[in-house]
Amino acid sequence: MSRPLVSVAVVLAAILAAAAIWANRHPEMAPVEPTGGTEFDTAQLLLGEALTGIGACEVCHTAPGGAPFAGEDPPEPAFINTCYSLLSADYGISVAAVYRLDENGEIASIPGSGGTSPAGASSEFRKAEAEVAEGWYASITADLFG
Repeated sequence: MSRPLVSVAVVLAAILAAAAIWANRHPEMAPVEPTGGTEFDTAQLLLGEALTGIGACEVCHTAPGGAPFAGEDPPEPAFINTCYSLLSADYGISVAAVYRLDENGEIASIPGSGGTSPAGASSEFRKAEAEVAEGWYASITADLFG
C-alpha cells in the first residue's frame, strides 16, 4: 500500500476511535434536589387521573362494590378471550373462553364458560353474531384510538 493511502487509513482510524470514545462517554448527572413536599398540584392530579383512565387501572384497583382506588384488594382476575370472524357482512361466527388462575397460579379455563357458535345456527343468529362482532370492533377501536 502506498504511503498516502496508509496516512489516510491512519487518520480515518483515529477519527473512528475518537468518535467511538465520544459516543460512549458517560458524563455525571447533576444531583436532583428533593422538592421538600409531598403535595401535588391540581394539574398533576388531573394528569394522573387522565393517565389512569387510559389504562383502565381502576378495573384492577377497585374491589367489587368498593370505591375506586380505595386500597382494597383487587377482585380475582378473569381473562376473557373472544375471536369473531365475519364470513360475510351478515354471517358471523365466534369462539370464546373465560379463564382464571388456579390454585397453582396457572391460567385455567373455567368449566362451562365460553364455547363456539352453534354449527347449525339460523341465518338470524348468524346476522346477530355479525352485528355483535361489528359492535365489538367499534368498541375496542374506540377504546384504543378514541
